[in-house]
Amino acid sequence: MDSVFLRRVTLGLVLVGGLSAWQLHRARRGPAAPPAHPAAVVGEFLRLEAAENEFVRREWSAELDAEKAEDQVFQLWDALNREADPWLPLAELPLTQLHLPGQSTRTLGEAEIQFAHFTGPANQAWSGEVWRAWLDSLREAGWKLAHSHWRLPAHQPAQAGTAAHSQVEVTAHLSRADGLERVQLSARLRVRWASGDGAEYTPVEVWVEALDWARRVGPPPFRRWLEAEIPVPRHTVFTDPLLGADLEGDGFSELLLVGAGRVWRNRAEAGGRTWVAEPFPGLPPERIFAAALTATASTGRRELWLGTSAGLALAALNDEGRLVTPLRPAWLAPQPLKHPQVLAVGDVEGDGDLDVWLAQYKLPYQGGQFPTPWFDAQDGFASYLLLNDGHGQFSDGTAASGLAVKAQRRTYSASFLDYDGDGDLDLINVSDFAGVDIFRNDGRGHFTDVTESLGEARHAFGMAHAFNDPNGDARPELLLLGMDSPVAERLNALGLDRPLPGRGLAGFARRAAMVHGNRLLAFEGAGFRGVNDALAESLRHTGWTWGCAWSDFNNDGELDLAVANGHETLASVRDYERQFWRHDLFVAGSTNAPVADLFFRNAAGRRRAAQASYGGWQANEFRLSIGQGPPREVAWLLGVAETADCRNLVADDFDGDGRLDLAVTTFEQFPVARQRLLVWRNELPVPSRNWLGIQLTAADLGARVEVQTAGRKHVRWLVVGDSFRSQSPARLHFGLGAAVPTRVEVIRTDGRKSVLASPRANAWQEVP
Repeated sequence: MDSVFLRRVTLGLVLVGGLSAWQLHRARRGPAAPPAHPAAVVGEFLRLEAAENEFVRREWSAELDAEKAEDQVFQLWDALNREADPWLPLAELPLTQLHLPGQSTRTLGEAEIQFAHFTGPANQAWSGEVWRAWLDSLREAGWKLAHSHWRLPAHQPAQAGTAAHSQVEVTAHLSRADGLERVQLSARLRVRWASGDGAEYTPVEVWVEALDWARRVGPPPFRRWLEAEIPVPRHTVFTDPLLGADLEGDGFSELLLVGAGRVWRNRAEAGGRTWVAEPFPGLPPERIFAAALTATASTGRRELWLGTSAGLALAALNDEGRLVTPLRPAWLAPQPLKHPQVLAVGDVEGDGDLDVWLAQYKLPYQGGQFPTPWFDAQDGFASYLLLNDGHGQFSDGTAASGLAVKAQRRTYSASFLDYDGDGDLDLINVSDFAGVDIFRNDGRGHFTDVTESLGEARHAFGMAHAFNDPNGDARPELLLLGMDSPVAERLNALGLDRPLPGRGLAGFARRAAMVHGNRLLAFEGAGFRGVNDALAESLRHTGWTWGCAWSDFNNDGELDLAVANGHETLASVRDYERQFWRHDLFVAGSTNAPVADLFFRNAAGRRRAAQASYGGWQANEFRLSIGQGPPREVAWLLGVAETADCRNLVADDFDGDGRLDLAVTTFEQFPVARQRLLVWRNELPVPSRNWLGIQLTAADLGARVEVQTAGRKHVRWLVVGDSFRSQSPARLHFGLGAAVPTRVEVIRTDGRKSVLASPRANAWQEVP
């Protein structure tokens, strides 16, 4: 018997190819030989796996019932992705009735988009024959289903006299054959199931409880400008960070991919501009996750700062935007850094020199460890506050600053920002398996933790963040990007919980807080508070989100949100989330454990063998302000709903026409492994709308810019470290609608203020 089990485990390890589940969850590394495990470890693993499966069978049978229903949703979704004619799998559904809501509202919104909302009690009932005839009419009219996404966040198992029901949420992207008419659907369904052969569920009756559609006719207003394959270096599979900057000083930004050692130059050509790819020599041959472009306030000298395994390294840039090598060590870490993730740069002491918060991430799963507790983990690799001596050398000020108490978060993003307006830079740190931490600066570089002011709103699977002023009160609001999970929502709806080892029950409230999705947090008093209005709800669910830009893309004076989505898409939409929420949270702690390591590797091996995804088959999203009400999701209509797994995102006016364009990277595994750089030119119609661009320098990090019009003050802040491993250029864009700018003021962190008393509308301008 033992030999059979050993062969089975060995097969699982071979299938996993030496990759841990979390490496597939957050970042891919090259394959490694699976470690040898003694028989005692294998025996313990088999007992652990059996105990886990028995617990779920005994205590979470309602979830297993929900997964039986979800399997049918996945089967349909896979067929839609696989079939040349996606209408066929929909026509084959054995529906007896489809109930449709009768109440509707219709509006004509921004960018020539028509919107409709259907809700209320059903007043139509279609038979299966009517349903199939309607699908035939779509096919005959030339409509195609380009992409769909399905979730099952709630389920009610069958009870005496009552069939099983599920809540299913679906989005769909449709277009006509010529591509000049597009429709985007979003529906909330209630599905009644009947048991079929083998105890499988069959969908027999569906109620459409809410339906939204948006339609646009004409070419998508974001036009694909660049699609370039990114050459991947031999020493790494990561080609980011993605840095946007005017490297050549001509007023147009380049795109630098540090990991790839490659830059795309933004060059003039007859009638417009074009992208020219070049090597970017001089970078160290190691994995670089953390980078920032800065400048020295006194001399204006531009520098590239890198978080390396040795510590912090700096290199100057010449007038052509090329490195002046070799790199100069600026701080040596007390021990090699394992995963430098982000450089938050700013003058925290008020002495005129740029300091840096060098924060690290730690991959879960590796070696059999897992963030503990998974909702408030402080068991990562050390992060450091590095203080500049004025001569480009740095010292560790972490302990003296008061930041050591949370310096071992598993950090994904961080920024310095004067959120309370008292003239010094505070720190916002966003981490996975915790959320956000907020530290208030006393003006002398000592920080006080004020995170508790947020309560449960501080929790999230934090991925990135953004700052802006959506309500026009001239104070910053923080958009915290965090993932949601239909499995976790379902467990909460079913009332299912289980104790964490040594910690008792995690509680439904904690789980709900962690999977809330994106959060909008407003400054209040000494800290922030969670916002729960229509705007916050409209920005809440964007998927497995990485890079972001919270900016005004249509110059109407209101904010839009563009995000890069998706983790790992493989052949099937079946997802690893079940394993994560059923088992992974409960079988390991913060220290490496061979038994847990084997457990994680075996689970990852099964996933790879089944070609199951993890946060896959997602499209990038774009929330567009529409004049009335909160922003709406219209990425498909605009032309930016890329369905490849994406990572980095930078927004800038790359062509100088006053409209923000988009640059995104992909990290694809299916159907082929590749990485791409994609740039879209923004051609949104902006009739009679004004804008203003303020050109700063990287020496102005932390600066606050105020643009006054007759009726409103628009405020932006220049920060780095926010969008996932991405940096936008050192300039700020303001959409003004019909208003005209009357005054611009720049408040820098050293107290200097600059004023433009008569700014020109519709131009990029420097402020001395």
